[in-house]
Amino acid sequence: MRLISWPNESSFDLSVPNAQMLADGYGVQAFPIPPKGLPCSVTSKSEESLWLLRGQLAVKGDAGSFTLNPGDRLLIPPNTQYEVACLSEIGAYYLLGRKPG
Repeated sequence: MRLISWPNESSFDLSVPNAQMLADGYGVQAFPIPPKGLPCSVTSKSEESLWLLRGQLAVKGDAGSFTLNPGDRLLIPPNTQYEVACLSEIGAYYLLGRKPG
């Protein structure tokens, strides 16, 4: 997994992630997570891109643990098992892109 941080959180433009993920060849879905929700375990079947729009997430996998803030993007290789948990009191909202295959 590889974390790409948005260079300046205060200038994060919500229109960028969806357009960028589509341009990168991902099919995109939006996911809300309730505040302080239980971790969700996932195994990627294809290459994935998780882009956080609101809140704060913890993502743990074999490749390490990451804390994502608004604007952060995590690239996840195929066949990777990981957990996603919301750390935020306001919940979280993210886009998940999956490449066909």
